[in-house]
Formats: sequence, structure tokens, C-alpha cells
Amino acid sequence: AAHDPRQYVTTAVEEEAAEALPQDHELLQSFPNPFNSSTAIHFTIGAKASVELTVYNEAGQEVVTLIHDELTAGRHIVSWDGRDALGQAVGSGVYLYQLRVEEWEQTRKLVLLQ
Repeated sequence: AAHDPRQYVTTAVEEEAAEALPQDHELLQSFPNPFNSSTAIHFTIGAKASVELTVYNEAGQEVVTLIHDELTAGRHIVSWDGRDALGQAVGSGVYLYQLRVEEWEQTRKLVLLQ
């Protein structure tokens, strides 16, 4: 019998390949975490866009907005020194940092130890 290569073509393989592609936008875990003086927040955006990176406390209250600007596509790094919008040091605890790119958003946790 002749070998028919079509029997090995499945849509599942194509779907897996599509899922393996990187997301357009991605917020990575801050490092170091936990931190006590400064932590670096890495993120990637897929296209030039309006970007907002904000830190919140566990109660959901805004602590500081680190970025509110239009950024170019690619990888970006922003550091946070554990201070609020007024420059005051915030207390130890769990904080959330949220990246918003247009209608897309992602949130992660970080821990400040003093």
C-alpha cells in the first residue's frame, strides 16, 4: 500500500503551534520578589500602544502609577522602589501590579519586606 502523508496532518498540531507563539502583551514576575529596596518589573508589548503600569495595595487602592504613556513595541523594564505617588515609603506587605495595554490587562503580585 502506498504511504499517504495526509493521514499525519491534524488540526491539533496546528493549534498547538499557534498556542506556542508568544502573546502580544505579557507582564512578567517582578525580580527580586520579595524585595526590600527595589524590584524590576519586566513586560513586553506587541505594538506601539498606550500603556499604564500601576501598583495597588491588597485592598485594591492605587499606590502609584509607574507608567502612563505611549510606548513602542518590545521589552520594557521599570523599577519600583516601594514608594507611593507622594514619594512616601509604603509598608511591608503584598502588592499587586497591573499592566494595561489598550483593552488588555494583566495583574501579578509582589511582596515588599522592610
